[in-house]
Amino acid sequence: MTPEQRAVKWFEKVPEADDLSFDQRLAICKKTGNTMALVFVVLFSLELILAYVLTDGSFVFAMTDILNSILSRPGRRVTAQGVAVAGILVVAPLLVIPVAATFLARSIVFKQEIKKCLSK
Repeated sequence: MTPEQRAVKWFEKVPEADDLSFDQRLAICKKTGNTMALVFVVLFSLELILAYVLTDGSFVFAMTDILNSILSRPGRRVTAQGVAVAGILVVAPLLVIPVAATFLARSIVFKQEIKKCLSK
């Protein structure tokens, strides 16, 4: 999705959007997107660090052992796509909190930025 498409989509159901120029909408979307990325990366990193520290690394080692066991199965043709899907399934439980917080941050920051631009 291009920034222009994102600006159109995100502002579809915002009644105050008529008062904002397209450049202001792009700036709001850019700032909101950057905040969402930051929230996701920070929370996911904290979860991995906490999982490593609290379990003395056994959690992370168990994840890598699962993926390595998939790769080392004799007589099976293992593709990179299969290992990627398995990796996603192994890491999926750690993605729940960062994804939920990212969408919550999006709605909060988006509304704050709209109010900030309208108050100028």
